[in-house]
Amino acid sequence: MKIIAGPCQLEENSIEVAKFCKRIAEDHGMEFYFKASFDKANRTSLNSQRGLGVEKAMPIFDEIRREVGCKIITDVHTTGQCAIIKEVVDVLQIPAFLCRQTDLLLAAKGTGKTVNVKKGQFLAPWDVAGILSKIGEDNVWITERGTSFGYNTLVNDFTGLQYMHQHYSTPIIFDATHSVQKPGGSGTVSGGNRDYVPALVRAAVATGHVDGIFMEVHPDPDNAIGAAGELGAYQITEPYWRDAVEHRPELAANGETFQNVRDRGYAKQIVMSYIDRYEPDNFDIEAWARLHNSGPNWRRKTHLTDTYWGKVFDHVDNWQRDYWDDAKARVQ
Repeated sequence: MKIIAGPCQLEENSIEVAKFCKRIAEDHGMEFYFKASFDKANRTSLNSQRGLGVEKAMPIFDEIRREVGCKIITDVHTTGQCAIIKEVVDVLQIPAFLCRQTDLLLAAKGTGKTVNVKKGQFLAPWDVAGILSKIGEDNVWITERGTSFGYNTLVNDFTGLQYMHQHYSTPIIFDATHSVQKPGGSGTVSGGNRDYVPALVRAAVATGHVDGIFMEVHPDPDNAIGAAGELGAYQITEPYWRDAVEHRPELAANGETFQNVRDRGYAKQIVMSYIDRYEPDNFDIEAWARLHNSGPNWRRKTHLTDTYWGKVFDHVDNWQRDYWDDAKARVQ
């Protein structure tokens, strides 16, 4: 699981944020990338702070990469920036508003660095194919950051994560903090509600269709340069990172697939939930299948389970038998 995290804009003391994030990421077995912008060329207002600029940013990025020992990701807005900043970063990010700009895409890909393309708020999941037709899928990431829903509002369609994960070979990243953004929602700046970030992280990772999480973080988000807490940057505390691990479907040994492991895990939870709620008198596979299919009224709907319970039995054969022995003991 990749964790891409850092302040909205690069700051003089950003190395401390990088150290903090790397420690937590490593504690939970995550691959950490430090993210910060040296130039925010797409600000709502001309009066908004844009960043340190490429010349001041390069030595800071270099210091973070050397001293913290982490990889660096930053966004580029012009073709000329790609060749300059590539010397001190590992991943070049294409902003969502520029995700269809052919020259910028080609320039970023031409550096030989990994290219992270933020999927535009105006694009459907299947429209990403147009982007990939320009730069290919090798060494490219796609980041979901929400979809426009009327004015000043973004929503997340988690079926889009599944679609992209199944149709493209690129890693799929979920941007949790920009997903709660209210573009231009505060007049001359964008707004947002960071309280919703933890739930979105849990939901995205639980789908099993993301390879990483993107989060803008800051120790004092309300006073962060650029974001000021409005883009979803939030106090960086360990429980949020732990959530991403605990909701991650694990690949099993012996060639198991995500889908098989996830299906069995969910089915197991459902079984125990129904046992706790209804406690059938005679617990067996067929009885549970009918209960699972129809709830407490299963006796009235037995025709619904003629083939279903057989499929459940096949699943059970692949589980540890001691689990089922324990389950049956609970209801006897």
